[in-house]
Amino acid sequence: MHFKVKQRLRATLGLLFGATLAVGLILWGFSSSVTYFVLPAELLALPSSERVRLGGIVKTGSVSRARGMHQFTVEDDQQEVTVTFVGILPDLFREGQTVIAIGTWDTRRRVLTASEVLAKHDENYRPAASGDPAAIPRKSSNSNPY
Repeated sequence: MHFKVKQRLRATLGLLFGATLAVGLILWGFSSSVTYFVLPAELLALPSSERVRLGGIVKTGSVSRARGMHQFTVEDDQQEVTVTFVGILPDLFREGQTVIAIGTWDTRRRVLTASEVLAKHDENYRPAASGDPAAIPRKSSNSNPY
């Protein structure tokens, strides 16, 4: 083989090796930072005292508050799990909305003791009522932006 052909072959193989290494490192980095949540049906099969992220919908009529402790039920289409939480719930927390509760699962009591609760807003966007003139922002005629 000629010298130039060998040089091109080495350069091509070096670039291919470097690109493969870079993609591998990126995928490895993503896999260690991805966190998943389990549904109530999956949670019931997990061992006790394992820290988990439970995802589901807050069951309508299940939210109760007593002495700073919140108790509610998270459900999916198969099972439901009781969650207890001490602290301030997010503003978007409502019955019928999606929630993720992070905490410790106790199989004996069948209760998730949450240390953190994340609420997700409804994914359906609804603009302000078009018939309501107060909902439309107005510019003031004498406002100077400078």
